[in-house]
Amino acid sequence: MNKDLKKLHNHLKGIVMTQEEKRSTRGAVLFYIEQNPYTASEKSSVVSPYQSEISAWSFVKVLHNFRFQYTSLAFAIILIAGSGISAAAEGTVPGDLLYVVKTDVNENVKGWLAISHESKVSLEAQFAETRLKEVEKLAVENKLSPEVKADLESKFKTHADNFKAGVKVLESQGKLDAAAGASSKFESSLNAHENVLLTVGETSGGDATAQTISVAEMVKAEATVVSDARVVIEEKVKNDTDISSTETSANDSATLVKGDVSELTIAFKESKGVLSSDFLDEANSRLGEASVAISDAYSKLQTKDFAEAYILFQKAHRITGEIKTMLNADKELDSKIYTKDTTIKTNNPTTATTTTVKVGNDGSSATTTATTTISVTSVGTTTTITASTTIVSPASGVSGATVPAPKTNFFKKPITQ
Repeated sequence: MNKDLKKLHNHLKGIVMTQEEKRSTRGAVLFYIEQNPYTASEKSSVVSPYQSEISAWSFVKVLHNFRFQYTSLAFAIILIAGSGISAAAEGTVPGDLLYVVKTDVNENVKGWLAISHESKVSLEAQFAETRLKEVEKLAVENKLSPEVKADLESKFKTHADNFKAGVKVLESQGKLDAAAGASSKFESSLNAHENVLLTVGETSGGDATAQTISVAEMVKAEATVVSDARVVIEEKVKNDTDISSTETSANDSATLVKGDVSELTIAFKESKGVLSSDFLDEANSRLGEASVAISDAYSKLQTKDFAEAYILFQKAHRITGEIKTMLNADKELDSKIYTKDTTIKTNNPTTATTTTVKVGNDGSSATTTATTTISVTSVGTTTTITASTTIVSPASGVSGATVPAPKTNFFKKPITQ
C-alpha cells in the first residue's frame, strides 16, 4: 500500500494547472454557487474535507472518504477540475493508479451533470461501452485476468440494465423517438464492440482468446435484447399520432447520418496505407448498405411517411456508427487489430450482393440475386452517394426464405433491419 501511495504521490506532483485553467475553474465554481444558493432550510453541518491537512500523499484516502461522505457538486468540481487529475484518469484501466478516479469520481460527476432523463440514459450506454473498451485494451495487452474480466462484465451488465430501464421510462413518457434512437445507437455500439472483441480474441491466443470471446458472447446476447426492444418501439413510432415530432426526428437523423457518411469518407482516405484493405473493403460494403437505406429514407420523406423515413435513417445510422466505433477502437488500441501493410481503395464503387432462394409449393426452386453498386464521391465539402441495383428474379409464383450472407472477417454480425 505504501509503495502504491508513493507512486501516486510522485505522479500527482507532476500534474499542475495553468493560470488560465485556474481562472476558468474558479469562474465555473462561482457561477454554480451563484446559480444554486443554499437556503436556511438546506443548510446542514458538514465536516470539512480540509479538517486535517491533506497532501497529495493522502489523496487516495480522501477520495474514498469523499465518495461516501460528500455530495456537494461544487466541492466535486473544485476537487476534480482543480487538480487536473480527471483528464489524466480518463484513459486508465483496472490496475492503474488513477482508475478509481475515473470510475468513482469522474463518472459520478458526469451522472450529477446529466439533468434530463435522455442524457442519463445516454450516459449509462456510454459507461457500458467504456467497460468494453477497458476489456479490449487489457486483452490486447494480455492483461485481462479472470478476476478483472468478471468485475468488468458485472459493471457492464449493471450499466446495460440501467440503460434498458431508462428506455422504458422514456417509452412511458411518450418519448418514443428518443427511446428508439437511444436503443438504435446502443445496439450499434454493442455490435461494433462484439466485432472488435471477436477480432481481438482471434488474434490473442491462449487463455486471452477464450476470455475475450466469452465477453463477446455476453455482448452479443445484450445486443439481441436491445435490438428486439428497439423493433417493438419502432412499431409504436409508426402508430404515433404526433407526426410533427416524428418529422423532426427523421430530419435530425438525416443530418446525423449524412455527417457520418462524410466523416467516414474522409477517414477512409486518411487511413490509406494504414488499415487492412480487407477491413476497408468490408467497411465500404457496409457503407454502401447504409447509403441504400439513406436513399430509401429520402424516398419516404418525399411521400411524408416520416415514421418509415426515421426508421430507415436510424438503420443507416446504426451501420455508420458501427464502422466509426470500430475505427475508433483501432485508434485507441494503437492500430493493433485492423492494420496491415496494404493500401486502401477509396471512392471506388462497392458492390453488395444479396441472394434469396425461393421454394414453390411443388418443391421447385428459383434464385433471386440483387446486386447493388454504390459509389461515394467527395468534392470539397459535398458528398455524393449514388446507387444502382440489378435484380435477376425467379419465376412467378415461388416464395421462400433468404439465405444468410456468409460470415465476414471483421464485421461478424449481419445488418439488422
